[in-house]
Amino acid sequence: MVGALDVPTLLRASADATDDLLQRRDTWLPRVSELILGPQGTHIVAPDRRFSSAQQSALMLREGPRLPAVACETGDWSHVDVYLTKSTDYRMLLLTGSRWEPELMRWVLERGSTLVAVGQDIPEAGFSLRYRGDENDDVKLMSETLVAELVAQLTWATTA
Repeated sequence: MVGALDVPTLLRASADATDDLLQRRDTWLPRVSELILGPQGTHIVAPDRRFSSAQQSALMLREGPRLPAVACETGDWSHVDVYLTKSTDYRMLLLTGSRWEPELMRWVLERGSTLVAVGQDIPEAGFSLRYRGDENDDVKLMSETLVAELVAQLTWATTA
């Protein structure tokens, strides 16, 4: 992680990250939507510091297009959600950066779950979405919810 940014620099970097995601959405949004929207819902997983991003992302999928979606903290995932990977068509949007990701990846790969990684390249993921400034945890916190928000908006617009 890049060191802490002063507030004006953080706001500019977050605006740049948002602009990058918006400007390139035609290149990633259809594929991300296809991968994470499963018949049994979407699971959004994030590090403890950014658990609010997972919660907000799940809320957008539930509130807008009325899709089943749940949030989980990466470290807790191995205790509460891992079981669903065995018996469901498990779809995960992983907001990257937790030290618990290796354990999560072991189970996800072993059970053939669908994974989209946001903010880091994960070769085993069905798709990895990078954006400007994603090497900084504070920029991730300020911008990563846009991914699920755009998935929700696209889904809502095409099914309403």
